Amino acid sequence: MDYLNLPIPFVAPPPGVTPDFSHPSSRSNVAVAVCTTSLVVTFILFAVRVYARLRITRSFGYDDYTCLFAMVGSVGYTCAILLSATDGVGPHMWDLLLSSMKPSVFQKILAGQLLYPPVMLLVKLSLFLLYLRVFAVFRHIRILIFMGIAFHLILYTTSFVLEFVFCYPRRGQSFLMSFTAPSCAGDAAKLGIAQGVANIIGDFYLLLTPVPVIWKLQLSFQKKVGVTAIFMTGFLGCVTTILGLYYRVLALRSTDPTWILIPNYITSAVEINVGIMCSCMPSLPSFFRQLDSKLLRFPSLTRILSRLTRRTRRSDSTPRGAVSVRSKRSGSRTPGLKSPVREGTRFGKMFRMEIGNLQSGWSALDTRGTGMRSANSPTSSQLEKGGTGELEIRSRV
Repeated sequence: MDYLNLPIPFVAPPPGVTPDFSHPSSRSNVAVAVCTTSLVVTFILFAVRVYARLRITRSFGYDDYTCLFAMVGSVGYTCAILLSATDGVGPHMWDLLLSSMKPSVFQKILAGQLLYPPVMLLVKLSLFLLYLRVFAVFRHIRILIFMGIAFHLILYTTSFVLEFVFCYPRRGQSFLMSFTAPSCAGDAAKLGIAQGVANIIGDFYLLLTPVPVIWKLQLSFQKKVGVTAIFMTGFLGCVTTILGLYYRVLALRSTDPTWILIPNYITSAVEINVGIMCSCMPSLPSFFRQLDSKLLRFPSLTRILSRLTRRTRRSDSTPRGAVSVRSKRSGSRTPGLKSPVREGTRFGKMFRMEIGNLQSGWSALDTRGTGMRSANSPTSSQLEKGGTGELEIRSRV
């Protein structure tokens, strides 16, 4: 008799709980919605970054290549999550049939676990290389950047190797036996907690590294706040990392891994995607500046409405048979009416005000040969523009 085909739950349910094999409660839909949404938003910002670097600033560099590989890795990691969430991960373990837990389920889980360290390493490398591009003139910042790269390289390489050793099936061992073994169920979970703590330390290190340099620049207070705000978007990544550590601790204590894996998946995917988003933020000002200039070439909605309003007022106030009098200046009417050209310019100012919070601080540093320097920077260094809207700090040779 084939016992695997009987309606036997994967694990025994808690006392008083009846397994529901037909319509089990599941977190799979939440994982699919959150991971897909974050990936789509990340891809849009990544596309803006690539466009800005290739077409506007023409400064595609090493940080862009690592971000490209990180984006590919994020797609792969999200696919592993979606496949796992539709193939057994999400419901309670006692709501799953023993016959449904095939080796492919554990293979997809393992694929996600092994993809996370290298993808996170690429994300952190992209951010550190962006810092190196921007703050290369400051020697102490360069030292901090290389220290951060070394720390994350050791962290994620070690995590990948240990994850593989703990959870990959040995000879004569099935994936089910491997995942239920103490090395994977216990040691790998403890490794995840240690990795979560290291992630928090690394994220705050990455977040705070450029702040002292920014506040030493000879800029107004508002502009310093604007530049800092661009880099401080990484605080959202710190929040997701803290949440990820919380759910990793719950996973270590849980006896229902298929249920608790979903929050871990969500926080890990969002952490990766937020890191990519943060690396794309400095490219947004140049993109919006070009978008602003292109939009001003077309008649604005304000300009069109103002024309219609003037025509309506003129038709109401002018008697039949009377002739409308135009002034000699082209495009303007009687002295009591506003110029449509001015209306168009006003719309341009309104549009620039909408994105001004993003551009103000960054664009303050976007000067060509102005000689703005840090209060403690050597005379051999200068701030100069590395393209339209992006900053690079270089030293004269």
